Amino acid sequence: MYIWPNSLKGRRNNFGFTMVELLVVITIIAILTTIGVVSYSRIMANTRDSKRATDLNIVQSALEQYHADQHYYPAAISFTDSFTNQTGNPITIPLASIITYLNEMPSDPLSTRLYNYAASPTGCTNSSGSICKSYCLYAKVENPTKNAKARADCPTLTIDETTTYDLEMGPP
Repeated sequence: MYIWPNSLKGRRNNFGFTMVELLVVITIIAILTTIGVVSYSRIMANTRDSKRATDLNIVQSALEQYHADQHYYPAAISFTDSFTNQTGNPITIPLASIITYLNEMPSDPLSTRLYNYAASPTGCTNSSGSICKSYCLYAKVENPTKNAKARADCPTLTIDETTTYDLEMGPP
């Protein structure tokens, strides 16, 4: 008969993890996951803000082409239609001479927000001496401290009592 040595008496052969070890590992994984999700959402917000600035640059370029052709800026534009020389033009243009500056106006990456356009001086119509000489383009950004470009010639535009556009762009 074999007698076990004293050093092995009462020891069980457990080859698993204790509950405390498992809880520590799960907590560390949860913390790292939270940090990753927060970083990812911040990166995505910055990406959408960059797209907004790029979209306004595209519209700005089309407005400058329009101005070069018409010698004034449109009185109003819609961010849901194409942008042609009929946009904001009081004169009816024959179908054969319509010039398209943008086939499709850019839209905000989040469908709940819209870009905005304001012709200057306020109330201009491009008829009978009321020529639109300037404009301001507006977008609402998610990270206003990084992307906000305040322009002295663009008045603050507020959608409602709580939402103000953060990104402003006018003629170059």
